[in-house]
Amino acid sequence: MTGEPVDPRRSDRRRDWGLLFLAGGGIAMTVYAAAALYLVRTVAALAFWLGMAAMALVGVVLTGFAGLVVKRTLRIGRDGLEVADIVPGGDKP
Repeated sequence: MTGEPVDPRRSDRRRDWGLLFLAGGGIAMTVYAAAALYLVRTVAALAFWLGMAAMALVGVVLTGFAGLVVKRTLRIGRDGLEVADIVPGGDKP
């Protein structure tokens, strides 16, 4: 440890692994959605709903990527939504 609450080296490694797992999961979900849509290509209603589910999966992956890239804290409390950007060295003059 470097004396900080979070070790930056270990944190970066976790972030890298998270990015790789999200990328792999995104690829797997895309292949799965494409195969499912191919199987129901003749039934318009099923193709529509499977396509919408595929778009939801893409949204989950993109949200995960944003969570890894952007250092931002979101808190929901009784007073409403609080958004705080974390800037390295932001509290130093």
